[in-house]
Amino acid sequence: SSCSSPSLPEYTVTLKDWDIEHSALSLQNGKVQWDTDSGFQWSLMFDSPHGLGMNNKQLEDDPDFTGSALICDMGLKPFDAVKEAPTDLSQYSMILELNEIIENHIYCIVTEDGVHYGKIQVITFDGDEVKLKWVYQPNGTNRF
Repeated sequence: SSCSSPSLPEYTVTLKDWDIEHSALSLQNGKVQWDTDSGFQWSLMFDSPHGLGMNNKQLEDDPDFTGSALICDMGLKPFDAVKEAPTDLSQYSMILELNEIIENHIYCIVTEDGVHYGKIQVITFDGDEVKLKWVYQPNGTNRF
């Protein structure tokens, strides 16, 4: 029998529209950050009417977009059922459109450094804000 890795801490966060709050979630820093923070670092933001945007320099020609973050829809399943993030980056995208933000779906994340992985679940989404459960894998593997 294989030893399972110690479970990662789980967090929840509510992201409001970027145009109102100018806040975004950094999985690596473990918190919501504002664009006024020095060294503003982030993984994903909610920006209506566009959707859930990743910090990927190919997505926007904007000084706030400096990273290589990506997102992949793993479907409707229990949070703990997703044990690994896909390593094939062609399965990922840089944005989830509004109609792709689906309650209870699990999404794997490549964080802004392009190296680490995280996992989110959409708890609630009402068009104005999105509530997420999330974990971050700091050890560099794609396993949760």
